[in-house]
Amino acid sequence: MYVGMNDEITGLDYKLVKFSEKDFDTLMCTKFPEIFQDRRKPMSQTCMCWGFSVGSGWYPLLFKLCSQLQAIYRLTGIVVIADQVKEKFGGLRFYHHIDSLNLKIDNAEVEIWISVIDDLFSKAEEDSYRICGSCGKYMRHKQIRIGGWVYDQCRTCLTKNRSEMKKEIDKVFKERKDRKNTNQYIDVILENKKCSDEDFRHNLKVLFGIEYPEFDSGDEE
Repeated sequence: MYVGMNDEITGLDYKLVKFSEKDFDTLMCTKFPEIFQDRRKPMSQTCMCWGFSVGSGWYPLLFKLCSQLQAIYRLTGIVVIADQVKEKFGGLRFYHHIDSLNLKIDNAEVEIWISVIDDLFSKAEEDSYRICGSCGKYMRHKQIRIGGWVYDQCRTCLTKNRSEMKKEIDKVFKERKDRKNTNQYIDVILENKKCSDEDFRHNLKVLFGIEYPEFDSGDEE
């Protein structure tokens, strides 16, 4: 169970997290052909040639967003055409342009629906900051920053990414006079199951110099 979120409340289909990159690509292009009509065009024309550059944890969120955009298209004739879908600074980015040549509504209504579309993109981006890009789990803590990188992963998934984290943390310590043992910090921050939420926040602050908010009550798992 994904704590804090479920199908009934969010409308997210968590089965999509298990999809391979290829299967998800096929699903999206088949289910939403108008939105991803440029998917197979060359990179000289669109960045969609690179596909969906996000982790599978965001597949449910992306599918829900496109379902909403598709409903608007069927109602109004306003087509959102994807230019690029990717992760940036730990959040979902869905670059796009609008095609309103075959409208089913009066021109006076177009601006209203464009505002609705903008709100949907803002909401999806906001939600992505609290959803693990790897497993789709709701994150009670802010995203972890190491040097110039923002990780869109929960504490559990970051643990599995230990080798990459160590490289980034090493870079941070090379720029600091008060160097500490990198492995010690990874253990305390990520792998020590007895580490309290308070200790977790404290060590993140010591390591990265960033304040982290209080955690919600309850276990993350």
